[in-house]
Amino acid sequence: MKHIYLVVLVMLALTAHAQNRTVYVVKNDSLAKPQPKKNRDSFFDNLNPFAQFAGSIPLRYNPVYGKTNTSGGSTATYFLPDGLSMHGGVGFHIRQTVAITANSGFDWHIETGLFSVPVYGSAILNIRYSDEESIMLQYGYGRAFAIGHRNLSGEYQKFRVGYVMDILGIFAEINNYGYTWKDAPAMSSINFGVQLFVFE
Repeated sequence: MKHIYLVVLVMLALTAHAQNRTVYVVKNDSLAKPQPKKNRDSFFDNLNPFAQFAGSIPLRYNPVYGKTNTSGGSTATYFLPDGLSMHGGVGFHIRQTVAITANSGFDWHIETGLFSVPVYGSAILNIRYSDEESIMLQYGYGRAFAIGHRNLSGEYQKFRVGYVMDILGIFAEINNYGYTWKDAPAMSSINFGVQLFVFE
């Protein structure tokens, strides 16, 4: 009988001990709240303004090339300077590699007596092969207006290739003005010049 009382007392003691236990619930805010996502750079965050300026000389064929001159020698110059071209533009670039610009300027040609004002947009691809050197390709499209010749204008196109070192470059280009002049089916020119980039 005493053994039964002893067992009952042990069970009562265990029950009372269990009831006195406190259960703690820990709240983890990091699990309850969603973590904010990191903002990624958008396309427009990489756009930066810049400007470009170019000066060049149009060339024309020398009609007396190879012929004997008055001193008895032959004329060795295949091309002759034929005026002056000055252009400028502003736009946006991405890491100095890809750019778009709005441009204008003037092209003066001596032989034809034309003074043209092209207004055009252009796309530039600057292919870097070292920290400071690159090959530049540019295509421009717009409208060219011949000043002083009534409504003479045409579809203007520019094709340029150049070598750039840091912000200075040299280039060769072909300009097509899109209008006829005298016996020529289309007014065009080949130019050689220098170019300056101003990046921000």
